[in-house]
Amino acid sequence: MVDDAVIPTDPGIALGFRRSPRPRTLWSAASDDLSTKVTVPSIQVFDPREARQKFRAENGTEVPLAAAGLASHSQRDRCLIDMATDDRNGYRTLAIATSEIVTRLEALSVEMPNCADALAPIVSAAKASLNSQTPLKLAPMLLVGAPGTGKTRFMNKVAGILGPGYCRLSMPSLSGAQPLSGTDLTWKSPRPGKVLTTLMRGKDANIVIGLDEIDKVFANQPGESPLDILHELWESESAREFVDDCVGLKIDASAIVWLATANNLDGIRPSILDRADIIEIPLPDRHQMTVIICQLYRELAAHWPDWFEADVSSVIIDMLAAQHPRLARRLLQSAMIGAVARGARSVGEIDLAGEISGKMKGSKPRIGFF
Repeated sequence: MVDDAVIPTDPGIALGFRRSPRPRTLWSAASDDLSTKVTVPSIQVFDPREARQKFRAENGTEVPLAAAGLASHSQRDRCLIDMATDDRNGYRTLAIATSEIVTRLEALSVEMPNCADALAPIVSAAKASLNSQTPLKLAPMLLVGAPGTGKTRFMNKVAGILGPGYCRLSMPSLSGAQPLSGTDLTWKSPRPGKVLTTLMRGKDANIVIGLDEIDKVFANQPGESPLDILHELWESESAREFVDDCVGLKIDASAIVWLATANNLDGIRPSILDRADIIEIPLPDRHQMTVIICQLYRELAAHWPDWFEADVSSVIIDMLAAQHPRLARRLLQSAMIGAVARGARSVGEIDLAGEISGKMKGSKPRIGFF
């Protein structure tokens, strides 16, 4: 629910978002001049009073206001101090999509045509936000497809368009629920979770958190399901009262935009899948692959300004079209490096043929899309 309390604004405005002309009135923290008044929708994601009370009860002293001496405190205490002294009183704004965001999202469907089905509901949500001037809201989205189809790249692109504050977690390198919910006092060094820290450092409550390859998350114990925390985070009602285990305080995580990827759905509980929109990302067909190769070429060529020809040759496209997007990018990047090394202004068959031969011999494709 949007709150109507008065809070100070952060001087910065999130890139690509326009704030709603209703319903919250705010003043710049740097000035009491009414000319600085702006209006934005916001929610209180945590209560600084609760953080102050907990710090006082556990330490027998008030929260320090000066930075001096903070280094001597534990990570947990530093987190409580940051929450207690938050200059926005625990509030974070709810970003509203702009016409620029809609345009960039629609352009992404041209750049990554095999992801059009996944992009359609995101574009619709952005248009609904723009037309109604209400905060952008998306249900958790799980992108499923074979390795190399562009799932991670698509997730990163969408998050970059929606605004700053994006937090991407590579799930195979994580264990248990602790990275999201924090570690409690039974641990030697309790740490706050990514949900809390991402909301604290950002300007918006509806930031994007991406969970990459959730089907490969590691379980410490037999029968453990490290994804169980998503039962709470991917349900709006329970997410409003999400508790970070490190600080033991409630966090309103209901506005977070969740994106996730998986190669398959094996091992993911049906009760978790039921909470997400599951969209398949297929391997691109020949026409789509041509579009993708041309885009990859332009992106990679930007690393050498004014060096390469504007367009990639049809010969190179034909040589790469049979590969999946991730491998095509790796091969093309290596070929372009080779071309620059020999002083050539275009990528030739000689550059790419050797790369294809070398990388296809006994090499196993890596997981993910760079």
